[in-house]
Amino acid sequence: LLTRPADYIKPPQKNMPALAAILHRYPRIIALLRQRHERYNQAVREVAQLEQNGRALLVAPASSCGVDTFVRDKQSLQALYQLGYQDGRRVAEFISARR
Repeated sequence: LLTRPADYIKPPQKNMPALAAILHRYPRIIALLRQRHERYNQAVREVAQLEQNGRALLVAPASSCGVDTFVRDKQSLQALYQLGYQDGRRVAEFISARR
């Protein structure tokens, strides 16, 4: 289940120098944050491959509808909600087909 379109490629963390300064006592967290985008992108590729093999269902909105973390526009949020609702039907169909 993704919150961004399936073709979205997560970029490296923009504010790593600031995060590293704040989290300097936690080097493992810093290392994980540096790799976060690579791990995300790899996981999406793996699930997409499973979907092609019929073993998984990758649910992702067709569009982000202009919504990001801080958007409060009700129309954009409603449009994204409707896409999610339609995708929920795909999940139900996927599950029913495997019973």
